[in-house]
Amino acid sequence: MWETARLAEGEYPNAAVSLYQRFVDYHIDLKTRTEYKEAAKIAAKIKELLIKNGQTSTWHEYIENLRTNNKRKKNLLKVLANL
Repeated sequence: MWETARLAEGEYPNAAVSLYQRFVDYHIDLKTRTEYKEAAKIAAKIKELLIKNGQTSTWHEYIENLRTNNKRKKNLLKVLANL
């Protein structure tokens, strides 16, 4: 699926974002610092795609929801603080 998301970035950026969001959720569910870092890398890709396509407010909404929904995961929040 990772390759599918990468291929979709050009013509179907919203589909790519949707796939990347699933990857972020998957890595967060694994609950380790290494996986949180991987989730943050993927979230950075989501940020890049959304901003590139003029959807800055969608990015802000997504990252805020991610932080709110995972507010008890302090290590994750530390990693996401850099985004």
